[in-house]
Amino acid sequence: MRICLYSPSFGPRPTGTHITVDALARQFTQRGHLVSVLALGDPHTMKNPFAVNWLPTPFGSQWFPERSAGPLREFQQVNEFEVICAIDAHPTGYGALKVAEEFEIPLVLASMHGDVLNASPLRGRGHLWKRVIAAYRNADAVVAISPYMHQLLESLDEDPEAMNLVSIHNGVDTESFSRPATRPDNFDDPRPFLLCVGDLTDDGGVSDSLTAMSKMRDRLGDTTLVVLGDGPRGAALRKLTHQLRLDDRVHFVGARTGDARRWFMQRCRYAMIVPHEQGNPMAALQVAAAGRPVVCTSPSAFDDICRGGVNGLRVPAASPNTLADAMARMQRFDLETMGLNSFELAQDYDWSDVASRYLELFELLRAGARHDHKKVVA
Repeated sequence: MRICLYSPSFGPRPTGTHITVDALARQFTQRGHLVSVLALGDPHTMKNPFAVNWLPTPFGSQWFPERSAGPLREFQQVNEFEVICAIDAHPTGYGALKVAEEFEIPLVLASMHGDVLNASPLRGRGHLWKRVIAAYRNADAVVAISPYMHQLLESLDEDPEAMNLVSIHNGVDTESFSRPATRPDNFDDPRPFLLCVGDLTDDGGVSDSLTAMSKMRDRLGDTTLVVLGDGPRGAALRKLTHQLRLDDRVHFVGARTGDARRWFMQRCRYAMIVPHEQGNPMAALQVAAAGRPVVCTSPSAFDDICRGGVNGLRVPAASPNTLADAMARMQRFDLETMGLNSFELAQDYDWSDVASRYLELFELLRAGARHDHKKVVA
């Protein structure tokens, strides 16, 4: 099968979108399919067993997402893809919809990067939000990557049953994250640590973790906090760390990839992943595969990954006091047993199984089970 994965970005940073596109492309290629990743933006030096083409972002496509159809149309004319799987409605999915209808091929659309979250800025931009809705309503199939995303996507259509909404959770490389990792050369603090995984943004939950850490300072002994992530609020969060008098207890280590990322996840006492809103908790799956407990927020995106009292705890978003209480409770649990429970749970999310579900969907659509309840495109 000739498969196109059309993404708004692709590169070495460990974002949910990049990890998903890379994992699916590798799985499809291993099974003998011809896969092309088309990504908007600047190229990166990467070694991949599949074709990657970085395309200049069409001028103005952030305001007129239909312009993202142009680069895809050129590749479709040459490669004759049999199915297009686009990531996010804006801008790539809406452009892919135009191409899929023009060439009469199936379009699968998956929301990965928050375009339909309640906090999405697209919701406040009328003409763009109409195009987001049109893309999801008219795609031949829409993939919901978590229970929370299923709820959000379902709410886009007055007749939810008319949208061909399919639940396929994102996955994790279970073998990789369980493989022993080596301590990073530039991290030599021997003290035990908790791990906060999150974007350094206003709503990534890192400030909540820092505040909770300050409240628990005297009850955690010599335990430190390692912050795994990057983002535009890094300087402000380091300033907050200083204001909370946590300079000697907190390490900001960046996003990290590969062996270093695995080491931090495997060696933490437990991880805290507490964003204010989350559609796809990829990091929680990675921590689970590394065999460690998880404290995470309560949105249903985490329902299948973190089970309170079994492999972690759930807390309300943006609630440092409740998070501090959860940290106190975690001290009373058997963390090793919780970690084993996490590891067992993660086995249900291996990328090989996820890829099989995508391929089954592609084959159904190619066989003619296409979405025939089309709406007027904005």
